Amino acid sequence: MHDLSFNKQKVGKIKIYSKQMLEDEELLSLYKLLKTKIHGARSATNQGGSVVKGDIGSMKVVVKHYRRGGVLHFINKHYYLSTFTASRAKREFEFLELVKRKGVNAPTPIAYAIKGGFVYRNWLATKEIENTFDLCFLKENDFIKIEKYTKELARQIKILIKNKIFHVDLHPGNVIVDENENLYILDFDKARFFKGSYNELRDKYILRWRRAVIKHNLCDLLSECLCANLRDNFNNFFCHSLVIPKTWFCFLNNIFLNHTENSCRDVLCTNLNRLISRSLEPIFYDFLQTFFIAFFNFFYGFLDICFFCHIVAPFYM
Repeated sequence: MHDLSFNKQKVGKIKIYSKQMLEDEELLSLYKLLKTKIHGARSATNQGGSVVKGDIGSMKVVVKHYRRGGVLHFINKHYYLSTFTASRAKREFEFLELVKRKGVNAPTPIAYAIKGGFVYRNWLATKEIENTFDLCFLKENDFIKIEKYTKELARQIKILIKNKIFHVDLHPGNVIVDENENLYILDFDKARFFKGSYNELRDKYILRWRRAVIKHNLCDLLSECLCANLRDNFNNFFCHSLVIPKTWFCFLNNIFLNHTENSCRDVLCTNLNRLISRSLEPIFYDFLQTFFIAFFNFFYGFLDICFFCHIVAPFYM
């Protein structure tokens, strides 16, 4: 992930990190929002239980209070154990910056805050997106809206898939639409980079979305329309270009150090097979495999001739 630099400011025991320094009045306004107690339980249709809205100077903001889920929620709601990884607030801040650069509509992060050390609390402040509703409120008779919004959501999910970003907590409650019908994806604190194939990531998005629709008894069209827009074969659409500099160095190193060994040719062919099958579409596989192996066989023979002419032949002259 792109390494962001933050300005560190401190109010009381709370450390506030932002890309731009906040004025004293803005810091105090943000500090009050951080100290505001929140009430209510979180659900797919009510995210207000974990956020506080307010003003920082002339800017309307939303401050997210991170709260634990699962069984630990009954014992410890707000505190997290510090590890060698970044805090949830910092991680979400960085993912929001990343996905916005890639073309996904997401809230604009302003700052994140941490209180504590080994055990800590954390918060995230973002610009408020005003006059919105989430997709949970759409009903069966809103077919045109559902079709329109799920098509736009699928477009943004495809960007995430292309960049191997898995939004683990994507569900209709985390997708909002503003008064201008711009669609935004929220809550990237559990997002992570995915190591599997594009189609595997697509299937995880579809499974997660369907499970949320069924769990919260939402409109079935939300599931059907989104899945219909995500049925593409992403392994073909998002195939990588041939990224081979490091592999070529290995090839050349093997050729120069083992130019008289047949094993070099076997290693070369094996690496080429592995490289091409992983990086390119099947339609180009046979052609490029034949081309590159023929090229390196020619190059290998040329090196043999040079080696014989310049090193071996003079001893017999």
